[in-house]
Amino acid sequence: SFWLKNSGWHTVASHAYKPTFFNRANAYKTLQFDQIFFAKDYAPASDTYFETKLKDNVRFMFDGDLFEQNLDFVKQYQATQSKPLFNYVLGVYGHWPNERDMDKYPDVFKLEGFESMQRVINEYYYRIYALESYLKELQEIDPNALILVISDHLPPMKNMSTVYEQLDYLPSFDNDLFLNVYYLFDKGEAIKVSDILNHYDMATLLKHRLLNDDCVSAQCINNRTDAELNKQYLNVMSRALQ
Repeated sequence: SFWLKNSGWHTVASHAYKPTFFNRANAYKTLQFDQIFFAKDYAPASDTYFETKLKDNVRFMFDGDLFEQNLDFVKQYQATQSKPLFNYVLGVYGHWPNERDMDKYPDVFKLEGFESMQRVINEYYYRIYALESYLKELQEIDPNALILVISDHLPPMKNMSTVYEQLDYLPSFDNDLFLNVYYLFDKGEAIKVSDILNHYDMATLLKHRLLNDDCVSAQCINNRTDAELNKQYLNVMSRALQ
């Protein structure tokens, strides 16, 4: 975010979980975001724009509730500010096969013998629809928007490797449990990106697009040595511990 900030952007980070978890509040400060937001439930003294809307038996905020409130924030920003906006939004719904609000989000799919996977499938059913609606509205707000959607690892569960293999889900890649899915949209157009990229490549990918460079392959995005990448990673992580 510091590259964008130094280039005249307003940089914002919004996270759906607790600021103390993984020391993320300090980590975001290290990355020099102009504004950092957590849900009012987890940071009651902060000036934030959203809340979790959780029921007592539900642990993680539904993505749709986060997206809806973020859209209101973006609309307000666009109406009152002139700087381009870097809007970093991190949701946690579906990270694990957790309980959800069954009154609002009942089971659509049944998977006998795979209770945890049944939870995952139904979580993803609802969150994908929420994501689709969110992306459509973002592109209506700003038709020139550059949007990157990226996942984390597959949801963990008991005997997860066996479960995913039995359901013929895993691809034939090394460390396939930790593969990420990502989608890039530029001015409403879906951009084909290299099949194999890492999380740390994403900032470079966005920088190429903003500079009107069509690079979307791993070869031109990640042209740093392992030693350079390791040094950069340790530098960022050490600052996050401050």
